[in-house]
Amino acid sequence: MSDAGPLRKWAWPAARACVSAALIAALVAFVDWKSSFRTIAGIRPLYILWLFVISAAVIWISCMKWRLFLEELGNRTPVSRLFLLYMVGYFFNNFTPGNVGGDVVRGMMLGRGRREMGGSLGSVFMERYTGFVGLVLMAVAAVCLNPGIPVPPRVTALILAVSAGILCASVLLLFRPVEQAVLRLLDRFPWASARKAGSFVNVVFSFRSKRAVLAKAMAWSLLFNLMAVVNVQAACAGLGVESDFLDLAVLVPMVLLVSAIPVSMNAIGIMEGAFVFFLAAAGYGREEALSVALVLRAKNLVVGLAGGLIFAWWRASRPAAERTRE
Repeated sequence: MSDAGPLRKWAWPAARACVSAALIAALVAFVDWKSSFRTIAGIRPLYILWLFVISAAVIWISCMKWRLFLEELGNRTPVSRLFLLYMVGYFFNNFTPGNVGGDVVRGMMLGRGRREMGGSLGSVFMERYTGFVGLVLMAVAAVCLNPGIPVPPRVTALILAVSAGILCASVLLLFRPVEQAVLRLLDRFPWASARKAGSFVNVVFSFRSKRAVLAKAMAWSLLFNLMAVVNVQAACAGLGVESDFLDLAVLVPMVLLVSAIPVSMNAIGIMEGAFVFFLAAAGYGREEALSVALVLRAKNLVVGLAGGLIFAWWRASRPAAERTRE
């Protein structure tokens, strides 16, 4: 009986690690890794610097959008602090499923400092959700602007399915009876976690009527998604891989959406497989697609390491009594 807790604690991480290992093994069998590593070895050093500059710009854009929602809730946290929290989120992505686990951590860190957990997590959710909406809209727009891209039926079906899911979720968020039903359900549970969940739900649904905030958030999302495409195109250029911006504008959103599926640690194997699947489906070489994915993975790991150092500094700078309470 005493061993059940530790076993349960490690079961899910172990399962996700196995999923990552299986996905990597499948890629090894599917792609010529030696060719990919030869391509990576020839990367132009200047583009490595550009990739980190682009990462800083992408994080800053995300923080500007995050601040929109926080300010609407009366939270005036400086963008500089949000930037550091975002980098800490990159670090914790390495230990959580998908590539959104760090979002929960940065939201909790911000909320713990201000004792506004519901508002902090709600703002993180809205920042990420509007990003997903923007990804789908950009992919659809890019398909319309670039009808000549050879998008296979399975990719088109995925775009339509994700678009339908985002549309349904948006309708639910706008539908007041849904909010009331969720809150009534949470009221049945006397737990503190249920009250916190209720606060989170109230915050998320409160943005239903804030059209100006949502419009600004979508504008930031568009800029973020454009920079995400620039990020991939810079990796392609650094590796000598020919790419077209409009092609990537269709494919990159699909890669990012698939990478958010929480089935492996930090989407290891998922992201690389998505790059190979979507770019190869549009006529890019498998080995080239994998090279691009691995370069971006390495860059994210470096950013995550910097976030880990920031987290270590943050922990060390807090009073000992406060750390003990955690």
